Amino acid sequence: MHDMATRILCGLRDTASVRLVRTIGRSIGARVIVATDGESVARQLADERLTLAFLELKYDETDIFELLALARRRPDAPEIILVTTEDSNRPDRPDYADMAAMQGASGTIDAPLSREKLLGALQRYRLARV
Repeated sequence: MHDMATRILCGLRDTASVRLVRTIGRSIGARVIVATDGESVARQLADERLTLAFLELKYDETDIFELLALARRRPDAPEIILVTTEDSNRPDRPDYADMAAMQGASGTIDAPLSREKLLGALQRYRLARV
């Protein structure tokens, strides 16, 4: 278990997903910060104590690629997990998840977010033991 120095950014707008990230984050001893617009997500990504971020594809006028560029400026950039939506996974859309991975996203989780998917991501980044 990690101490409260572990910080997880929950940049998700779905209430159930936010609740899930908060519950599981706290269960591993992490501090969970919630930001639901591009400006507050960008501000939190600048925090050098941030370890992991769960982000969406787009916030108002800010997209994931701008946020990834911002995070890459840090030598100790957090792991960024893109949580895709059903809409972003449509066959007639570009593969944003692949594009985000090429620009620095650590991984993706397809919505809807579940306890198993979240624990899997935390385990991959050595933040939780299951």
